[in-house]
Amino acid sequence: MKKGVYKFAGQIVEILSNYSEVHKFCEDYESTEKPNFKIITTQEEINYEQSLYDEAFLRKIKRFHKNIDSYLEIYVAGRLLTNKLLNYDTIMFHCSSLKMNDDGYLFTAPSGTGKSTHAQLWKKLYGDKVTIINDDKPFIKITDTNAIVYGSPWCGKEQRHSNISAKIKGICILERSLKNFIIPISP
Repeated sequence: MKKGVYKFAGQIVEILSNYSEVHKFCEDYESTEKPNFKIITTQEEINYEQSLYDEAFLRKIKRFHKNIDSYLEIYVAGRLLTNKLLNYDTIMFHCSSLKMNDDGYLFTAPSGTGKSTHAQLWKKLYGDKVTIINDDKPFIKITDTNAIVYGSPWCGKEQRHSNISAKIKGICILERSLKNFIIPISP
């Protein structure tokens, strides 16, 4: 087994895997601290992950990856990690997230609506004041006083992520429209 230790959403995690690709994928989150817990990916878990996809999608993956099992193991590790982080009041959230002036902002919507595009518009408008935290699946930790967004390597096809965190100041639920406008919602 291959192994590595990483820090995700404030938790130190040891990952034991069959293949090394998952460790290269997580390398920006490496830690030398003592793990709080471990996750172990198995061939059984990889087979289960493969059963979730149709043949057309699997053929597409095979065109770009020599070993489909090592690629799918990245998703297995993400799923197992996400399930374990629930015990630490942390979820994985489908959104694009950024940090500006030490505050976190999330843009959520169904795939293809424009979350990444919207985050990139902020980056273009505000320049170096904006850092993309994660462009697809950051971790969100809920505390007694606030919610914190953390980067993760599970970040979508553009691979935009940073190993940083920020207190969440706002969440924008995006919808497509011919007109650009925003409506505040009540608590």
